[in-house]
Amino acid sequence: MPHLPRLPAALFGILIALAVPIAADNAGVNVFERADSMVQEGTAPGFTDLRLSVDAIAGRSADAELTFTTPVKLPEGTIITLHQHWMDESRLQNDDPGHAAYVAASATTDFLPVTVLGGLGSLASVPGFRVGAMGLSAGSRVRLQVTQFTLPKVAGHEFSLPVHVRLPGQARLRVPGNTLRITPDEFSRISVTARSLVASNEDVNLRVRMEDQFGNQVEDRRLLLDLRVNGVFRQRAEFDRAVDGVPGVSFDLPGVYQVELRTGGGGIRAVSNPIRVGHHERDILWLDFGATSGLSTGYLDPSALVDRGAGYFDRVLPADHESYLAGAAGFTVDRVAIFRLGESDSVVRLIEPSGAMVDVAQPELTTDLRRFTRETLRLAQVVAGPGHHLWLGRRLADRGYRIGFVGSNYSRQFTRKHAMVHTAVLVGADDWFEAMQQGRTYVSIGERIVILPGDPDLAMNDTRFVNFQVVAGGPIESVTLFKNGEPIEIRRGPKLENDSYRLTVGSDSHPFSPILSLPRNAREWVGYISTRNASLNVTQADDWRLDARAGGQRIDFLTRTHGTMNQITIQFDAVEPDTVPEIGIASGFEDAAWLPSDRLPQPTSMQRFLIPLSEVETEAGASRFMEVSGYSDRLQLLPARAPLAEGQEYEFRYRDSSTPRRGDYYFLMVRQQNGAMAYSSPVFVGL
Repeated sequence: MPHLPRLPAALFGILIALAVPIAADNAGVNVFERADSMVQEGTAPGFTDLRLSVDAIAGRSADAELTFTTPVKLPEGTIITLHQHWMDESRLQNDDPGHAAYVAASATTDFLPVTVLGGLGSLASVPGFRVGAMGLSAGSRVRLQVTQFTLPKVAGHEFSLPVHVRLPGQARLRVPGNTLRITPDEFSRISVTARSLVASNEDVNLRVRMEDQFGNQVEDRRLLLDLRVNGVFRQRAEFDRAVDGVPGVSFDLPGVYQVELRTGGGGIRAVSNPIRVGHHERDILWLDFGATSGLSTGYLDPSALVDRGAGYFDRVLPADHESYLAGAAGFTVDRVAIFRLGESDSVVRLIEPSGAMVDVAQPELTTDLRRFTRETLRLAQVVAGPGHHLWLGRRLADRGYRIGFVGSNYSRQFTRKHAMVHTAVLVGADDWFEAMQQGRTYVSIGERIVILPGDPDLAMNDTRFVNFQVVAGGPIESVTLFKNGEPIEIRRGPKLENDSYRLTVGSDSHPFSPILSLPRNAREWVGYISTRNASLNVTQADDWRLDARAGGQRIDFLTRTHGTMNQITIQFDAVEPDTVPEIGIASGFEDAAWLPSDRLPQPTSMQRFLIPLSEVETEAGASRFMEVSGYSDRLQLLPARAPLAEGQEYEFRYRDSSTPRRGDYYFLMVRQQNGAMAYSSPVFVGL
């Protein structure tokens, strides 16, 4: 489990006082940069030489050593800090030598370890060292060592560990240094994608991508694979490029198909997204929307971002911060410029050469709706990496904005693993930009689920029929219809009679105040579920860390929620009439990825619940609530259910006979049994 930075409650008062702008890393010319310009790299005073104990391969564990020679005297009280990219999962620390990413320092003087708040553009703490009473004379050699550090998992990143020096009473200066390019890990898997909607006898544009365990594209190689359609062998396919296609794959009859590619023994295999064959008025383009490049806060340069999505996404739309682009109009895709506007505008903006514009409201910055018009603010980002923000979509729709939903893999939260976020754009005769202007989008997380609305708009009739066609890659667990942001219809399969239960935990991400406030931070759930007279088995889930204790009567867990309801399935064996599961939640603290002005991150209290299974067997299950300074976090234990639809297609129909109001809106949430889910865009009444 990566070590994430934590801020104790006592530090928040200090943090507010220290939350002032920090001098730019490369502002002006300093003595370190002048020294570097005069001699060869690696030999200059004031140049940091970074070396690793292993090759710079994605995700590898390494020890790092950094050395530099001081070009000037460093007096007592000088602070030397070691920084890292804010997206790195393995966080540097100098508190505990027994834990990962420990930083130690040595020189010709004593160093006092310190922790400095306010890393580069984030609230993460960074390890530092205060120069002792003897000071450091010019020409002194400083050595920093990092043990058990996990390298970034993104290949192509120019990895560095910048050293900063701050003399007493002066601004912080960055010591120049070398970088090491991260290369992919060994080839271990393939991904297979195809068009989601095609006509009979139309090529599905089947694409194969060779990857390492982290999804990085590996070098070209020869690969011979079996191609199966819905489990039946069809042909052999040969590849010699890391991103390659299989031409001529089509289907005669309407239906839903999935293509599997695998080696002869099945050691390497992947199944495509579902392919719906039939008559369609529109096509679906799958976008990687809103990633930041190395021009602002990301790992990669814009072209590398596009290459990273090759063979998987139909379009990659990077959106760098306007203030970092040095006069450029943003990154351009199909002649559409894309960039992020900072506070107080705080949107992602897309502009065509004609001047046509689409603004996208962001959840992790404050979007002031008074600064935008309904003609240009057409999209709401309701997913940001691991955080879900339906509250933002509701906020805009409730105020009369006719919007569509989009999602992004980019988030300002502390980096952690999350399911892949896809933005789907329903295009017809127009292009993807015009479709986004019209709000013809939706979001799919984890897999490419197809959601096709029956009617994009509903009239002010006494009875409205809300229809959606859903095509999923696996069994559908549930479908929920929302009206004006509230669930009005939940459809699930029948309860299972095998003593299986679903444990769900969730926390809101909506801002504490309704106007101009940052969202609530994520929270962590560290806990256990145990019984005295039954054994437990649990199904592993991607967003949970699970540990079954000896004896089989207790399972420890860790998960994080941010506007999400995370769930696992638990099987009870040898249940008796008086079986009472015990669920314990440890005390903790909300993340501090940002500091809302109206509510600082708060502690979460320890809880212990005894939940009789007789209570769980009801339709609503058993719910427990935890109050966290204005929020009510939720824990549920429910009977497990069979899939709502065993097949891949599901036709959702709902008849609403309530009194219509202009501006009413409906949207659909689909959840698969494997945890993949999707949010449709709103369907509006009378707009």
